[in-house]
Amino acid sequence: MRKRTMLILFSMAAMVMLVSGVALAKVIEGTDAGETLTGTNNPDLIKAFGGGDTLYGKDAADVLRAGSEGDSVDGENGNDTYYGAPAMMSSRNTRASLLCL
Repeated sequence: MRKRTMLILFSMAAMVMLVSGVALAKVIEGTDAGETLTGTNNPDLIKAFGGGDTLYGKDAADVLRAGSEGDSVDGENGNDTYYGAPAMMSSRNTRASLLCL
């Protein structure tokens, strides 16, 4: 009985470690200055603030949030979602969803 309980606990701990590493997206935040923000090959949340920023999402399904000035966003590969006013953003990704604020 004790051996079975230990095996179950070990299996549960291994699953938690495996799933938690895959599920976490990287959050990349800009500043009030214009800058280039580049994501990873995993799903990312990239948030631009002030200044004319350039956002690159890379692979996977990224969320890119444009700031308050003329930002350029490029999710590259993946089914990306962009937030911001259309007049503020430009993109090369044809598989993106644009959500206007």
